[in-house]
Amino acid sequence: MFLPIKTAFLILIFGINPSSKCIGIISAQAVSSFYAAIGDHDVANTLLQNFRQKLVFRTEDRTTIELINHLLGRVEVERVSSSTSKTSGIRNESTTTSESRSTTEKQVLNPQAFRALGPNQAVALLSVSGYSMDDVVETVPVFIN
Repeated sequence: MFLPIKTAFLILIFGINPSSKCIGIISAQAVSSFYAAIGDHDVANTLLQNFRQKLVFRTEDRTTIELINHLLGRVEVERVSSSTSKTSGIRNESTTTSESRSTTEKQVLNPQAFRALGPNQAVALLSVSGYSMDDVVETVPVFIN
């Protein structure tokens, strides 16, 4: 596959070894915006993969939510179900209680969590000294004159 010079340059420049202490910052409304601007999903995904730190503000873009959920993975959640039944007769009464436990996998964040973010909040996927540190962060706008 032949890459246009501009696209090849972007991948080259942002594929720099992290030990070089270079930081690239790009911004877009959604992952779909990168697909539209670059025109090739594989090239856009390669470019986005080279950015280790990701801040995602409130969004309804399915592609962005799916990417973040893919990066966050899934968690096992234990479900507990219980039931109680009581029977009465003329001479006796009995109560039966049962409980069952099961585990299921669930997305770390569902789409509603992205919609519920406040105007100054973002989901942060950070890689700090080789460790993943993911959280919802409060942001403060900075205006430069």
